[in-house]
Amino acid sequence: MTPPTTAPRPLSGGISPETACEHSHAVKARLVAEGLHTNSTWRISPIPFRLAPESLAEIQTLGTHLLLFTRALNRLYSESARGSQPRWIADYLDQGKPSDLIAFARMNRFRDDTPRVIRPDLLLTETGLMITELDSVPGGIGITGCLAHAYSDLGWPIIGGRNGMVEGFAAMIKDLAADGPPVLAIVVSEEAKDYRPEMAWLAARLRETGLPAYALTPKDMNFTEDTLHLADGQAITVLYRFFELFDLKNIPKIELFFYAAKKGRVTLTPPAKPWLEEKMAFALLHHPVLESFWRDALNATAFETLRRLMPQTWILDPRPIPPHAVIPGLAPGGHPLSDYQEMARLGQKERRLRLLGTGLGVERGLGRARHGTTGMDRDPGASARLVSRFAAHPAGVPKGSAGIGPVPRSDRQ
Repeated sequence: MTPPTTAPRPLSGGISPETACEHSHAVKARLVAEGLHTNSTWRISPIPFRLAPESLAEIQTLGTHLLLFTRALNRLYSESARGSQPRWIADYLDQGKPSDLIAFARMNRFRDDTPRVIRPDLLLTETGLMITELDSVPGGIGITGCLAHAYSDLGWPIIGGRNGMVEGFAAMIKDLAADGPPVLAIVVSEEAKDYRPEMAWLAARLRETGLPAYALTPKDMNFTEDTLHLADGQAITVLYRFFELFDLKNIPKIELFFYAAKKGRVTLTPPAKPWLEEKMAFALLHHPVLESFWRDALNATAFETLRRLMPQTWILDPRPIPPHAVIPGLAPGGHPLSDYQEMARLGQKERRLRLLGTGLGVERGLGRARHGTTGMDRDPGASARLVSRFAAHPAGVPKGSAGIGPVPRSDRQ
C-alpha cells in the first residue's frame, strides 16, 4: 500500500487525531471511574458539542420563556378547575389521572408550586431549533455534570463553567428551603434505577459544596411523627422526586411522602402536578380560543418565541363536531379535517405525524406506541387501527414546523 503523501488533517476542534484519541480515552476513563459508564458501545467525542453563537443566545433566553409558560399553564389549569376558564381544559388534563392524585395536587398549599428544573428537548433542524417536549423530571443531570468536569479538565471552555450543573442545582435546592439549611434526599424509583449512578454522583458533588444530599431508593426512607428521615435519624427537608407520576403505584411509601409534603414537613420538588407534565400543553398554547389568555400571561417575546419553537399540536378527541365545523389549523394538503379518523385515509406524503399518548394509565398501557410513530405512512390499515386506538384517549398530535408534511430533518443525528 502506498503511504499517504500528506500529514493527517486536524479535526474541526483544532486538535490532531492523536490528541483526539487521548481526549476520548480520558473522558471515557473519567466516566468509568465515576461509575457512569459500563463499557457500553458509546462513541465519545474528543471535544464538547459546539453551539453556534446564535443558537446559544436563543437557548439562553429560553429559560425565562419556559418559566413563564409553566407558571401560565399552572394558572390556566387552576382557573379552568375553578370555572373561570373553559372547563374542558382541566377535563382534558385530568383524563387518565387518579382522583386522589388530582385532589392532592390541587391543595391550596401547592397552588403556586412549579418545577424548578425544566429541560426542553431541542431538535436542531435546517430552519432552527424546535422543542419536541418539556421534561421536569429529566435524566442526564449527573452525567452532564461529570462530562463538564471531564472536558473542562482537558482545557475546553464549558458553557456554565466546570461545576455549573452542580452549583445551579445546589442554588435551586437552597432556594426551596427558606426556613433553614436543607437536607436533600434525591429519591430514585426502581423504574428509574438506570439513573441512580448519576444521581449518586450529583449527591456526592453537592456534599462537597457543603449541602447534605443523598441519593436514595424509596425504601431507604423512614417516617416517624410526620417527619421523613434517613437511617441515621437525620431529618429530610427537601425531597427531589426522581420518579414519574405514572409509576406512583409502584413507589413504596409514596403515601408517607405525600403526607409529609401535605403537612409541610418536607418540600417536594418537582410538585406532583400531572397537568404540568402533559404533552398536550403544546396544543393548549396553539388553541385559538386560548390565544388571548396566553398573550396576557406571557410577554410578547415569549409568546411569539414559544409559538414558533413548539410544534402546532392537536388533541385527538373522538367526539364528533358539527358538520360545518373543522379542526382549526389541521389541513393536510390544504384540505381541512372535521374528524381525526380522516387522518387514517390520508396519502403517504400527508400523514407524517407523530402520535403521543397522554394520561397516566395510557402512558403505561400504550407502552412504546406512545413515543410516536413515523411508520403511519407505510400501512394504511395499521394507520387506521392506530388512529382509532389513540382516539379512544385524548392524545397530542404534533406536526412539523412547515405544516403537515415532511417532519423537519435534523442537522445532526
